[in-house]
Amino acid sequence: MSAVLPDEEESGEDHPWSWLAELAQARGLEVTADDLRGLPYEVVFTEAVSRWLTPG
Repeated sequence: MSAVLPDEEESGEDHPWSWLAELAQARGLEVTADDLRGLPYEVVFTEAVSRWLTPG
């Protein structure tokens, strides 16, 4: 699952864990916001984005 949200969204959390848990639950996963909060995660850029970020 991936989610990119606008910067201006203010939920009081660094990430919308409750919202993400609700999305997962709607797809049949038994998961809570606390479960998600405890998972490790990383941001992976596509090759195109990596090239764009690399100085010419």
